[in-house]
Amino acid sequence: MQLKPIAAIAVLLLVAASLLVAGCTTSSDSKSGTISTDYPTSGRSELVEGAIEYQRNSLPSSTQFTVEWKNNTWAVATEERQDGSTFVTGYRHYPSVDKASAWFDDLIRYVYAKETSASTLYHDITGKWPTVSRARAEADEPQTTLQQYDALIVQTQLTKTPTATKTPTSTPTSISDKSSYITSQFSEDYAIVTPFKKSTNSYGNVVYTGVVKETPEKKLDPYSHKITIELTKDSSSTKARYAQYKTQLLSSGLVKEFDYGDYMTFYDGSTYNNPAREAFLDMNEPGLITHIYNTGIYLSLGDTFTVTVDDTTKL
Repeated sequence: MQLKPIAAIAVLLLVAASLLVAGCTTSSDSKSGTISTDYPTSGRSELVEGAIEYQRNSLPSSTQFTVEWKNNTWAVATEERQDGSTFVTGYRHYPSVDKASAWFDDLIRYVYAKETSASTLYHDITGKWPTVSRARAEADEPQTTLQQYDALIVQTQLTKTPTATKTPTSTPTSISDKSSYITSQFSEDYAIVTPFKKSTNSYGNVVYTGVVKETPEKKLDPYSHKITIELTKDSSSTKARYAQYKTQLLSSGLVKEFDYGDYMTFYDGSTYNNPAREAFLDMNEPGLITHIYNTGIYLSLGDTFTVTVDDTTKL
């Protein structure tokens, strides 16, 4: 059983776009204009490799730039700039334009509300203009962006702000503690009963818990949602915590409803339609966007495995 790749991970392209506007070009060894756009049948994607090298060559020499390949079509990079800012980056090559478009369309329903400008990266490395070229950004964080160039999906997230712009009050919320951010994301569609709070459990994992509820104005049958979001360290510990949450839910009187391998649903055994209590258990691979199953909420929690529980009670 594999953890599902619920989110394509962050890609640093915004910096490249700004450098292009400023007139920067890549070095002669970046194979500009010669990169294949074919989806690989073996070996690494030339399109992703070319995009990474294009990005690397566009950066100042003082920038620390590292790359980790997740698989042959998905790479993750980290850019640590001299001003103290850090971008977690990644590139993902989909098998087709349609599959990339489906992923893009799904994300912009929840996260990327603001239209922004796409760059010329795709043309510069392949020598061709993409048939699909579009870009969106988070409304309150313009440096967190989502871009599509045919079958290439590009995401960007600033994970650490420049030293000169940080303040003592904002640092814990924006970097160390996501409680206020998570509460804010849920408040757009739910009434907040108990704001989210960060803790560390006996396994050394960061856990966020909070309670939200639906309202009669938006739902015919509203529920309260007790949400648990646990940031786990690796694949094996994620599966272990998932199994432990499963045992806890079954021990609490719920019965298994559906089991899809990497997410499960439980209910109180009364009725499938709008039971008095229902729970949703999910585990996710690292990615820029984590979907809290059953809620319609997508969160930017960083490059981490997660296990989430939505324990619902009918109001």
